[in-house]
Amino acid sequence: MYITDSASYIDKQLDELSMEKMRRFVQSAPLSLMMGNKLYAIKPMLLISMLTGSAGKAASVDFELYKAANSKNLPVADWKL
Repeated sequence: MYITDSASYIDKQLDELSMEKMRRFVQSAPLSLMMGNKLYAIKPMLLISMLTGSAGKAASVDFELYKAANSKNLPVADWKL
């Protein structure tokens, strides 16, 4: 699921123009709010699926659990790679 070599993260592989397009797209995806910069450590095929899969129609189970925990001020585990 994750890229293990930080030098191979997506943000290190794309040229500046492609990265700027990706940043704009990622900012519009709710999942990116939860993951922050760790989003770039996800393997490209999974990242594409996560960002475009629901197309705004249905939120992921993980994101719904995250929102519910935050609304109740429950601790949410930090992402570890």
